[in-house]
Amino acid sequence: MTILRKRQRSPYSTENAGPVIRVTDIPVPNSGHIRILELNRPSARNAISRALLYSLREEIDAVHAQYDAATGHEIPQPSWQKRFGGVAGEDKKGPTRALIIASAVDTSFCAGADLKERKGFTPEETSAFLSTLRQTLTNLSALPIPTISAISSIALGGGLELALATHFRVLSSQAVIGLPETRLGIIPGAGGTYRLTKLIGAARARDLILTGRRVSAPEAYFLGIADRLVEVLPESEEQAKEWEGMKDEERNKAVLAEARRYALSEAVRLAGEISEGGPIAVRAALRAVMDPSPSEEVENKMYERVVNTEDRNEALKAFAEKRKPVIQLQKTPVETAKDALKTVDRVVSDKLVDGINVATNVKDKAKDVTEDVVGHKSTGAAAEVSGQAKGKASELAGEAKGKTGEVVGEAKGKASELAGKAKGAAEETQRKL
Repeated sequence: MTILRKRQRSPYSTENAGPVIRVTDIPVPNSGHIRILELNRPSARNAISRALLYSLREEIDAVHAQYDAATGHEIPQPSWQKRFGGVAGEDKKGPTRALIIASAVDTSFCAGADLKERKGFTPEETSAFLSTLRQTLTNLSALPIPTISAISSIALGGGLELALATHFRVLSSQAVIGLPETRLGIIPGAGGTYRLTKLIGAARARDLILTGRRVSAPEAYFLGIADRLVEVLPESEEQAKEWEGMKDEERNKAVLAEARRYALSEAVRLAGEISEGGPIAVRAALRAVMDPSPSEEVENKMYERVVNTEDRNEALKAFAEKRKPVIQLQKTPVETAKDALKTVDRVVSDKLVDGINVATNVKDKAKDVTEDVVGHKSTGAAAEVSGQAKGKASELAGEAKGKTGEVVGEAKGKASELAGKAKGAAEETQRKL
């Protein structure tokens, strides 16, 4: 996939040349993009400062704004474009289909809270910071689209809690994770205790939290914390020889740089694979799986959400035609109502044209019969032909009347059907307002 664009909307950190979060969008087939948020505080190993936290909250809120909280449906934004003239079948903007949290720093995913900054906090500021952190991670975990953490080095304390708030975690073989809070006289305070327990069970979570020990990537994969494990190896004999010839420090830097690239590439690959599915179906399945109390009732409710969608119809049609489905952006209720009204206008217009054509044909035929009558010289012949003309005119008039009734009936039926759809869409819009 090709990187589409980068935004530098976030505030700049005081100690680094660049935004504290780098944002990159990668287009996916047909509509939307994968959004990558790269934490970027190299001098602090991506420790969570107030600037970083507020930027992260802003980015998460921006994704939430694209979806209806109750239904999970897309809320089209003014900047979206359904099609563009570059790569066929790709949407230049559109909705965020998946979100990746990654690092712009080779040596760290996130080292947790910025303890240096926190030293200067008053008790009130500390409380406010923790409240914002907790709410931000809760908002991240509640996103209706798949979220993925790409971890290639250390993710400790709040850094691991950040990763636990995403649906998937991709680790390179160089990654190290842990919740060391008890060694600092505190406990995980941003979801670490309950999210880790829900993920791997109470016994294993108790081990990691009470000991505060660091966990290698292979063990994290074994425990079920990592969903994907990417082994970092030289890509060629030349690279292997190059690494062998380096000093330990240089080799470690080179390996960590490759590890970050590997982890992010695998996260993008995973997000792309998920995005090949129907957007509505992916969100419905995610909601069914992530529901606090998964059940048949929840599954049935989510199934009802997808069974009559355009996505499903297109997928079935594509399967029959042995091609990939072309998924379009969802239409808002207002757009649906407008389309219905346009269709009504078009149908009525077409039927009126049909009626006019029938009337014209009747008129032409009647004219031909009249000319035949006028062309006869004798009165008797004229009377005979006149009778024929009257009979033919009566026949044609009946035909025209029947055709007109049929045309009007079809137009009324279609108009009633589409008006019903428009009314339903308008009522749905009114409920949302």
